Amino acid sequence: ISEPMLLLSFLFAVGVMLANLFNEYLSIGSWELFYQYKIARVYLVTVEHTSIFAKLIGFASELTLIILFMTMSIGLVNGSKLRHSFFWEKVAPIVAFILTLTTMYRGTILQYGVVLVLSLQYKYNWKLAQKLRGQIIRLGIFFILAFVIYGALRTSLNNSYWGEEQLGFVDSVFTMLTNTLGTSLIAGARCIEYLNAGNPLFWGESIIQMFYSFIPRSIWLDKPTQYGIITLTTAMGSPNTTMDAITIPGELLLNFDFLGLLLIVLVGCIFGLMEKMRESNRFRYLYIASLSPLVTTSMWMSFTGFFAQTKHFPIYVIVIALIFRKKKTIRIGK
Repeated sequence: ISEPMLLLSFLFAVGVMLANLFNEYLSIGSWELFYQYKIARVYLVTVEHTSIFAKLIGFASELTLIILFMTMSIGLVNGSKLRHSFFWEKVAPIVAFILTLTTMYRGTILQYGVVLVLSLQYKYNWKLAQKLRGQIIRLGIFFILAFVIYGALRTSLNNSYWGEEQLGFVDSVFTMLTNTLGTSLIAGARCIEYLNAGNPLFWGESIIQMFYSFIPRSIWLDKPTQYGIITLTTAMGSPNTTMDAITIPGELLLNFDFLGLLLIVLVGCIFGLMEKMRESNRFRYLYIASLSPLVTTSMWMSFTGFFAQTKHFPIYVIVIALIFRKKKTIRIGK
């Protein structure tokens, strides 16, 4: 492992996240609006980047969370082999956790917990360190509780902001769970109902729209602000400010009818190939950092979410290749 390159990649992620947070605040203009943007989830607020530097920071911010988690995981797993073991085993995880909190997303907090738990499994190996099993399990439970508690608090704050009935903590937990659990089944049922009503198929329109993200808005001035699965959900009557948990089967149904479900086999094969990354000494860190968001966003945002999480994989592969130096083979002649 090239520790200087590992440190450089980690500091790059930290710097970009801080700079992007500052740019968001400057673009929004006040702490009150920043609160609405971050906590009250006002999705219609668009952060306008006015300088080239701000635009570069905005683009780089799409990459940094996974790079932050990858480098934290590499340092944590291999800390005893690195020169600055205290930094990688203690400081880096704390810094990453603080930056995770600045995103103010409950899913990101849970994602950090997944990265930390998987990293500890690779570091200590449950079979070789039975004493740590209980600690790792308790750590996992802690982040699940953090996900629920923060989600409940945010639900209460959202209701207060939008002028809805103020909820107590227990009611907020119940509301959050009812808005999360089972929504995929409900969305799937809506897709079937939409088809049974005789509405036309989309024939891959939402899937093709995934690639819009590659085209900068500066080149395509009329680029839609919402596309992908939002095209489908708005057709079924949902507001364009939200994204229903339509799932991959639901999107295939709306695009190609029930025959589209045959493509699930191909999707399963892709996930199977990605799952094999955990067996690689290098790319298991990409597996650790990307596993939870890849699965959850794919089940929630369907192909749009899957593409959003995988389109930067080539950049992550380059980062890993720079951190892990290829061993030199010395051949001894006769």
